[in-house]
Amino acid sequence: MVERCYNIESKDYKYYGARGINICQEWLEAPWEFEKWALSHGYKKGLTIDRIDGNKGYEPLNCQWVTRSYNGSHTTKTKTLTATITLTYKQWSELLNEKSDFVRELCKKKGVKYATEYIEEKLLNKKVLAKRQDKIKKQVEKKLIREELKRQKELAKKNNTK
Repeated sequence: MVERCYNIESKDYKYYGARGINICQEWLEAPWEFEKWALSHGYKKGLTIDRIDGNKGYEPLNCQWVTRSYNGSHTTKTKTLTATITLTYKQWSELLNEKSDFVRELCKKKGVKYATEYIEEKLLNKKVLAKRQDKIKKQVEKKLIREELKRQKELAKKNNTK
């Protein structure tokens, strides 16, 4: 975090520090506070820190622990497709038990509209959604929780400025 936010020599600085992404003073001045927060918020070996709102910095209310694959699939470059719910191309491919680039190639060759219709038909015919309902439900719930936290934080900020 410190490298990409504050070291202009870091290859990732342009995506973080140069965009104004920083680390809260509490974590910068007292790294043990970050460690305490991390352990009390689900840190486990193999997880990586994720900013819930990619336009805000590293702070307790804007961070969570996620897998590398989840974190890598939620960048500004990631393509998504909505067929009942919104998932990345890779997630749709996995859900359909296809190669990871299947949906991306389908969109490229036949268009997003065709890919969406294809996915909806496959999911209904094979009842994939029913079999993998828990996985999708958790993803949707996570998104709703992040949006609600963001809304509450903005509301609190608004109330503090009055």
